[in-house]
Amino acid sequence: MGVQTPLDEMGSAVPRRPAPAATAPLSLLQRRMWHLCTAYPGTASPIVVIANRITEPLDVPAFTAAVRALADRHDALRTTFTIGADGPRQVIAAPGGLDTEQVDVSGQDDPEASARELVAELAGALLDLDGGTLVRSRLIRLGADDHVWCLAVHHLLADGESAMVLQRDVTALYRGEPLPEPPIGYADFAAWQCANADSDADLRWWAGHLAGVPPLDLPLDLPRPPVKTTRADQVDLRLDAAAAAALDAFARSRRATPFMVLLTALVTVLARRSRQADFCVGTPVAGRLLEETEEAVGLFSNMIALRADLSGEPGLGELLARLRTEVISGLARQGVPFGQVVAAVDPPEDRSRTQLFQVIFSLHTQTAGGAPGLRWQPFGQAAPQILHDLVLDAWRGPDGLDLTLRYDTGLFTADTARGLAAEIAELVRTMPADDGQPVFGAGHGMGRHIAFFNIPALGHLFPTLGLVAELVRRGHRVSCTAGADRAAYVAAAGARVLPYTSTRPGDTDPHAGTPDRTEHIGRSLLNFLAEAEHTLPQLEQPLLADPPDLVLFDRMAFAGHVFAHTHGIPAIQLWPMLVSAGPWSITDAAPVDPHHPTLTEYAVRLEKFLADRGLTTLPAERFLTPDVVRHLAFLPRAFQYAGERFGPEFGFVGPCTMPRAGDAPWSPPADGSPVALVSLGTLNNHWPDFYRLVFEAFAGTPWHVVLAVGQRLDPASLGPPPPNVTVMPVAPQLAVLAHARVFVSHGGLGGVMEGVQAGVPQVAVARTLEQDINAARVAETGIGAALRLDGLTPDLLRATVNRVSADPAIAAGVAAMRAEVLAAGGAARAADLVESCLPGRAGGSGG
Repeated sequence: MGVQTPLDEMGSAVPRRPAPAATAPLSLLQRRMWHLCTAYPGTASPIVVIANRITEPLDVPAFTAAVRALADRHDALRTTFTIGADGPRQVIAAPGGLDTEQVDVSGQDDPEASARELVAELAGALLDLDGGTLVRSRLIRLGADDHVWCLAVHHLLADGESAMVLQRDVTALYRGEPLPEPPIGYADFAAWQCANADSDADLRWWAGHLAGVPPLDLPLDLPRPPVKTTRADQVDLRLDAAAAAALDAFARSRRATPFMVLLTALVTVLARRSRQADFCVGTPVAGRLLEETEEAVGLFSNMIALRADLSGEPGLGELLARLRTEVISGLARQGVPFGQVVAAVDPPEDRSRTQLFQVIFSLHTQTAGGAPGLRWQPFGQAAPQILHDLVLDAWRGPDGLDLTLRYDTGLFTADTARGLAAEIAELVRTMPADDGQPVFGAGHGMGRHIAFFNIPALGHLFPTLGLVAELVRRGHRVSCTAGADRAAYVAAAGARVLPYTSTRPGDTDPHAGTPDRTEHIGRSLLNFLAEAEHTLPQLEQPLLADPPDLVLFDRMAFAGHVFAHTHGIPAIQLWPMLVSAGPWSITDAAPVDPHHPTLTEYAVRLEKFLADRGLTTLPAERFLTPDVVRHLAFLPRAFQYAGERFGPEFGFVGPCTMPRAGDAPWSPPADGSPVALVSLGTLNNHWPDFYRLVFEAFAGTPWHVVLAVGQRLDPASLGPPPPNVTVMPVAPQLAVLAHARVFVSHGGLGGVMEGVQAGVPQVAVARTLEQDINAARVAETGIGAALRLDGLTPDLLRATVNRVSADPAIAAGVAAMRAEVLAAGGAARAADLVESCLPGRAGGSGG
């Protein structure tokens, strides 16, 4: 992909080092890879893996001897690193062979599965860069004339082209064919590159071209952690030969390459998802610009950042033309090591994501496996771990085009990844026949106004904010009702704040302690009705000045229901609680007296409220479960009572959380103590006696307890906490849950779902009717235990926490429910369902 310097014209451009030199500096490319390996924690190293199945008679001694000779031939396979005062250096061992571990799985029940596990072990290893072994060879016998050879090499020492060189060389060595000595070793290249690294015009071009590029901010299913880590799964798709041929013909007609067309499809999907008109996509280049590097093994591959310019809302054809120019310009300057480019651009430090680009695309031209002279076939393995958010690989073969989308499982669900891959594939299929379609066109979220009505309780607001942010990212104008103390959360999600004053006294439920449950329900309904009477006049005028196309209202935000019905606007009812409608009602779990005086008072006041607004066609008995275009429940169907009996009009999407605006940073204890989070939510958390009970329960135990006591209680009034208990008014719940071993809560559904999302077992200590039912469901679904506040002792709380945190059955239940949460689709699926309800759009499916 670049211009080579022929050896016969100028001799070796890269001189051999003196023979005795046993160390060498890191190449500029290795320095960048070293930074990525050490700056971001992970559970696996970046490893280049050759895994091929050999299905012919194999002379095992001759083959292992060939592997030993392979390491003698290429110094990269004999290289480790040492870290000194001046940083890391390569240490090249003398030729001495590479031992191949031999494993016989032919007697196993499933030899192939056993072989895959052994390959995955090498591919997913976390290698020690300070003197550790970085190259491993393993030969696995599945049966007579059936072997798998796996060579795993740290990416610091090899790249994709190196894998092809190694396969060719080991075949020749096995067959006894003479091979010319490689012109150089990788240590020679590293020393030469470091000695000849100068600033030049190409580096200045990169610095200017990439200055100010923003990170790609795709909508996420899970909160982005403060430090990026390596983890991945993958989605595989195939386009048939006809679609691939159409892609090739379209590329030729536009004087482009298939790479440029595929890049256009990827950039279009990323732009539509992120609503961004400026971002970068990275792509690897072989980097073997000198002829003597062609047969060498090492890290020669470089990365270049391709900046996508979508200003002016281009069509697909125009975007292809822009990206064609970008690719040509980038390839002409591919010799500049990417680490130097990053240093010259100097982007803001952000350890939560990779620098300059968060997505990589590669079109592979080499054929995997198939070394000449041996019947080799690629042997599948688990998805390699990735550091970037997304990595798209494409392979062009005679049968079509194979696409593999690897994705960070800590950011995206499998459903989201499948949707991204399907969108890319669909664009590849349709672009040749319709390259005039706009990148940001109708159907991609432009210009619709969506209004959210919520209640002041954070437990109702937080589960919806990810949906708000996702709709904003898709280009919708979103307005959200919020009091002054909630406006920052709404603004952080990108929505317009609709301010109002509330009748509710902050985060206090004045009737939480009412012993009569029917009385409590009646007083709560009266409270929410009074809130609607007070807030609707404040909100109606600004919304009528800019009428929404769709209204989403919390089940208890009566003002939203009434506003939508009054003005004939389609509406969606939101359930950040168990759904009490149709197949199941809260009264099924806790029967109430329908003739209770408080419920009668509520019914009379509701009828008057509706009559005063002229809503004679809105029956009071159907007010809490109205006819709407859809219901959205922020929990998985598996947690809902009678979940399987709810129809498609109920979309169970799981929690749609996002990072909290204003959350303080938090780190787990340095000594590795297990973390327990104790938080009773924000609505009714003034329980000083319970907090003192927590002190007594955990004093002197190995637990590190983070105890949130709310903003209306002076922590000093509780007395001095034990040294292992940290008391704070408000805990950064998502950050603590990421490290917690157990979560003690009041059983509010929002907190329960965030605990499940984090994979944390739970202990629910409920006080209200709704919390009692949630707590019972926590126990029934096997994700934790329920305790009653009455009769609770320090010993019982401590024993329950210890049991729940160590019970393998509960761990399995949490994992199963977390899988249900991820499969529910979160904010992306919720936004799809919302968009399907916009006027003029076909209705979507439930789930």
